[in-house]
Amino acid sequence: MVISKKWMLRFCAILYLCVYIIFLYTIQKSGSVQKIWNGYEVLAVPTEISENEVLTLAAQQEISNIISISTQPSLPVSMLAPVQNVDISASLPQSYEIMRSKYFYDQDMCYQLYYIPDRYAAALSKVQLQLEKKTGMTVFTTFQPMKKSYFPAFICSGVFVFLILLGRHKLFLLAGNFLPVLSIFFVPEASNGSAVCLLFYIFYLLQDEWYSKIKLMYFIKNPFAVTLGICSFAVCCFTSVLSSIFFLSTVIAALLSTGFAVSFYKRAVNIFEPIPITESGRYITITTRMILCLTAVCGAIICLYVSDLRTPVSVRPASSVHITIPVPQHTKEISGGFSIDAYMQAVKNIPDERELPALIDYVAWIWNETVFPFRKLGGKYPTWPMADDIISIPTFNIENNRINEQMKTVYIFDQAFLRGLIEPFKGKKTDSIESLLVRQDKFVYTVYASLSTAVSSADTKQSSPAIFAVLISVLTILCIFIVGKRNDRYF
Repeated sequence: MVISKKWMLRFCAILYLCVYIIFLYTIQKSGSVQKIWNGYEVLAVPTEISENEVLTLAAQQEISNIISISTQPSLPVSMLAPVQNVDISASLPQSYEIMRSKYFYDQDMCYQLYYIPDRYAAALSKVQLQLEKKTGMTVFTTFQPMKKSYFPAFICSGVFVFLILLGRHKLFLLAGNFLPVLSIFFVPEASNGSAVCLLFYIFYLLQDEWYSKIKLMYFIKNPFAVTLGICSFAVCCFTSVLSSIFFLSTVIAALLSTGFAVSFYKRAVNIFEPIPITESGRYITITTRMILCLTAVCGAIICLYVSDLRTPVSVRPASSVHITIPVPQHTKEISGGFSIDAYMQAVKNIPDERELPALIDYVAWIWNETVFPFRKLGGKYPTWPMADDIISIPTFNIENNRINEQMKTVYIFDQAFLRGLIEPFKGKKTDSIESLLVRQDKFVYTVYASLSTAVSSADTKQSSPAIFAVLISVLTILCIFIVGKRNDRYF
């Protein structure tokens, strides 16, 4: 059976629409402003507040698996040599066992840090408020819950209904604008709302040309239609890359749904489609309804712009945060995963001076601790194990009444040894700081960074300038429409 290209395209279009609708239901806008540690949020509490008080309030909110300084298990030691002198890394002032406690304090030692699994992010906000109310001190978190306002969705819905009431081809407008207005209820942002309102108006202008491909091509070459299309996409691009991708997927879904509606309508109703004998002008008459609809779009964008300025993004402004905490530093020189090659890349790119230990320090600690009983006392050995390092010991056996010496391999620093260190922190939920480091899915170095730098970039109103620029463009087009209408002119 041969499947035609037309039916294959229809199947792909239907599949895309289904995937898009499912995607809308999976979107969750509330959450962390910016991820610092993958899989964890950070709670910074003044050192005057006891750790027991913090853990008690967290337990009341059913938060578990908190990584804190009191939950750190002792590092494993060799049963053959429980007391030994492990070499200290040249780039660390102290051993890993001592230095890992720095993960639980800010750089000035004024705040104690707790690492909370991100699945408890919503409950973390309650713990923060309870601590501040009970102690009167300021508590910081990297999780800033978003205030989800449906005001943009209601504004867009009003414009959607208004344009359909004034439109002549209501089926076309309903099919083209239904998915965009639906998307605003799942992503209620002012930037997306402004872009969708412009998309509404573009469909409104297209309603008289939907039956003719030739007239549609003339319309696409119109500078005002192109300007509105560019503005709607630009407002999303200036907000974020994800917003622009989401808007493009919405436009594609709207065009596909419109195509299906037009195709079904043409099959049900015999529509006369004129074919021009000579090339017609590329002009569209300015009507009063066009001016009214564009005025409604301008009013909606003004409301969205004002709401975006007045609505705070997060519960706490970023300017009030003034502490420095440990944050992971990702480098391109280190590949992802925990392979032996990635470990060697991390060792090769060790910073000259470090204040905080990394996962490779833990690996080196365990290796040196494990092989210490099999090394000669007083010998000089490298701090960092290298790939395929072998630890062997002499063994003796009697053969033909003679004592023969043979070297027996005890340990090899290879992928199997490295996997044995990393896998325990992946499988079970542990409260050690190594679990936090393994959750980053690669070897990373840790540095101190300001918490305000980490969370402020997402708190800024990046969409407001873009919405304002779009508003100026639409108002300019509205003025041109009004002048053209008064002079009985066309464009």
